[in-house]
Amino acid sequence: LNMSRQLATFARKMGDYERLVMAIAENDVPRVNALLSTALASTAIAHEPKKSPSSFCHTASDHGRRRRHGAYL
Repeated sequence: LNMSRQLATFARKMGDYERLVMAIAENDVPRVNALLSTALASTAIAHEPKKSPSSFCHTASDHGRRRRHGAYL
C-alpha cells in the first residue's frame, strides 16, 4: 500500500512538472501563473513559505543580473 501511494504521488508530480514545462515552453504566462497558484495552494509544497506566483518573476530591472548568495549584483 505504501509503495502504491509513493508511485501515485510520483506520477502526479511528474504530470504537474510536465504541464509546467509545456506551459513555459509555449510561453503561456497565464497558464504558468495558474499552475503555480494551484501548486502553491496545494499541500504539494507545504514545506515552502507561501509566495505569490509573481514573486517568482524578476522585474525588468533584474534582467541580466547574476544572482549570488541570494542577492542581485
